[in-house]
Amino acid sequence: MSAVAIRALRKAFAELFGRRQNLKSAIERLTATAIPTAEVGEMIEFIRQSKRGVAFGMTRDDGGEDSEL
Repeated sequence: MSAVAIRALRKAFAELFGRRQNLKSAIERLTATAIPTAEVGEMIEFIRQSKRGVAFGMTRDDGGEDSEL
């Protein structure tokens, strides 16, 4: 992967999963405000086509410890 594609994916991932939010709305905002690379477009399409959803993963709680939600 090119450095441009990696940066675009990191930025898109942070916008989608950096905080708890409605994922459908976050995807709409991301596609409206950014010109996605082919890789970002593939990630967005994967999320849209998911039948079981996607997990947000680990987050930090108020105590600074990693915890799964």
